[in-house]
Amino acid sequence: METIRRLEPQVIAGFIENEHPQTAAIILAHLEPEIASQTVKQISEKKRAEIVHRLATLEKVAPKVLKDLDEALQIEFKYSGAIIENN
Repeated sequence: METIRRLEPQVIAGFIENEHPQTAAIILAHLEPEIASQTVKQISEKKRAEIVHRLATLEKVAPKVLKDLDEALQIEFKYSGAIIENN
């Protein structure tokens, strides 16, 4: 989940607002606690409740799923201009 770790909490929150709550929970679970906390605070209350519930009940995620999610995020953020290509 290196792609998402390079973003500001505001950018992550904006992205998570449009994602399925389970996907959002997986993303938050792989952030540093302080960044995850700052991100959650910026999500709408209705969406936040569902995401936090999913986060609390989240079980281990297969490495392949994490890899696929990271690759999808990398593509999405690259085309949105939110991140710059690695050198």
